[in-house]
Amino acid sequence: MLSLHKSAAVIGLLLVCAAVLITHPAHAAKKKVIDHKVLSKAPKAPLAKLNHLSAYDGTALAFRRYLPRDPKAILLFYHSIGLHSSVGYNHLAYNLAKNHGIGVITPDLRGHGKSAGEPGDAPGVDAFWHDIDSFIDYIHIYHPDMPVYLGGHAGAASLILNYVSEFPRAPVQGLVFLSPSMGADAKLGRRMNPPFSTMDTKVKIYNKATFGLLCGHCSALKLNYPHPLKVYNRGVVTDISANTAKAFTPDNTKMQVRKLRIPFAVWMGSKDEVNQGGRTKMFFKQNGRKPWLEENALIKGATHLSVLLKAGEHIGPWLAGRKVD
Repeated sequence: MLSLHKSAAVIGLLLVCAAVLITHPAHAAKKKVIDHKVLSKAPKAPLAKLNHLSAYDGTALAFRRYLPRDPKAILLFYHSIGLHSSVGYNHLAYNLAKNHGIGVITPDLRGHGKSAGEPGDAPGVDAFWHDIDSFIDYIHIYHPDMPVYLGGHAGAASLILNYVSEFPRAPVQGLVFLSPSMGADAKLGRRMNPPFSTMDTKVKIYNKATFGLLCGHCSALKLNYPHPLKVYNRGVVTDISANTAKAFTPDNTKMQVRKLRIPFAVWMGSKDEVNQGGRTKMFFKQNGRKPWLEENALIKGATHLSVLLKAGEHIGPWLAGRKVD
């Protein structure tokens, strides 16, 4: 009888332990979020004066200019989805202008930062293509005969890829992809807890099934930026409409990269919290075509945001050293 009691006690203890393991599994992913503190800890970089450009539909698009006295080239560089031009991008732009003689234009996407428009929304995907065209035209007017490059950080790399896929003869001399967040089909993202982005599949299906006629302005994508980043950088948006999300989502990432026929360069933070650095480098090595892919490298120790502090020493020499016919 005593052995039965002992057996029952042991079984009960095992059941309790099993319940604890199920509720709090040892293999559960540790909480992993974007390190936003790297920007506040970095040495201060000047933030250029805010300017505005009128879009094709009259929307006021905010932008900042970082221009050296005699620029060697102009880089039109876009922030990632949800962010804006003053969330660390001044560090990259000021570095390029001061140390490498590269002029940099950093716009706020419509619906982001100081630009007008419904937060996180757009009239349609084409609105972003028109906006990029407007800035390229602006640069060509005020800097004629100057080499113009187009670039983007994280999600904006997908925006740029979609733009040049739509308009392969865009009047730019090259592309810069910095810590690119490509389409889900590329499978470059890291597992994060909680996830960095969450797509509303119902909205996506409705919008796609109706060829964009329905739910274009519905909330389709949620971004999980750290709360302090949003508090100290007003204008950061985390609710993204289907129209905007579509502009940042390649239809077929591999084929679009393979079809690029314009010089481009890729840099990726080795410790990026959102995307896998090594896998991203391998993806572009396998799908980028020569001679168009000119640079493809990891920036050692750089995270999703600290890459903005370090990338100037890589992007600057590439832009300044390129020979344009």
